[in-house]
Amino acid sequence: MNMRKLLLYLAAIPVLTFTSCEEYDVTEPLSISSLRTVTVTGDVYAELDKTNSTLEKAPQGLRVTVSVPVSSYSTNNNSGEKYLTTATVDADGKFSINVPVVTNGVSATFSFESFTSSVIEEIGVTDTSRVTSLFELSNRTISGLGSGNSNEIVDLGSLEYQESSTDPNANTFTPSTSITYSGSLSYEYRIRAGVNQPDTSIFNPIPVGTVIRVDITSRDEFGTKEYKETRTIRTTANGEYTMDVPLVRNGTATIELSSTEILQLENIILDERYLYVYDLNITDNLFFVDYEDKEYEYVRGTFIRDLD
Repeated sequence: MNMRKLLLYLAAIPVLTFTSCEEYDVTEPLSISSLRTVTVTGDVYAELDKTNSTLEKAPQGLRVTVSVPVSSYSTNNNSGEKYLTTATVDADGKFSINVPVVTNGVSATFSFESFTSSVIEEIGVTDTSRVTSLFELSNRTISGLGSGNSNEIVDLGSLEYQESSTDPNANTFTPSTSITYSGSLSYEYRIRAGVNQPDTSIFNPIPVGTVIRVDITSRDEFGTKEYKETRTIRTTANGEYTMDVPLVRNGTATIELSSTEILQLENIILDERYLYVYDLNITDNLFFVDYEDKEYEYVRGTFIRDLD
């Protein structure tokens, strides 16, 4: 990055000083929703146009996730569980997220969704070119957030995504055609007692706007050249998704779909509600035909906490 950009946008994360106070005594069930919150804000940028002296705003809709060990709320809880909450970047490249805190403060780790984008680069004096790059932003951790009933708003300042890799294709092979790949996604959201049979799991469509990462490797008809692309897509109503996959006649492609969501599971039998991490990890090999009705289910994984 040139010096003008560095001076214009480089901002250090504030150094926070906190006063130790009495710990909040969290009883079971953990009532985190009733705690005081601290609002954490920030602005995220990336260098998407290398022909000018300013950074560009990071794309709207990127997800910011905050993770707080439950032990920050109660030293008696050694389960290793984490409290998680999310927010998204708005059209101005800003985010704002409320973090529950206690008077002793909590340790909050902020993680940022990566993205791919075309980047404008200079060629000589007057010409430009575009390459596709992956951008990532490293985690930020604030220790003692909210300590001493102070710091109701904490600004992380200007945060810059870093270009971690450039276009892997080097323009050696670019498919001129594509196929359609579509279907629906669901997750287990309820368990109920069966009638003269085992307990039954009920599945719901994944919420609208869920982000899916797609890694594509497309091969030419001889299998000697590859085209690679990483993109994100979002679900629509009823958990449906659709995308065009670059692929040439008589060629093949491999796609990998991955996503992680925090979703609620309801156990009707026990009259309990929980939050779990649900994961999607799908690999599919494709030929030059359209693929429809590709239905997949998220896999229930790590337990986060009770809601009741």
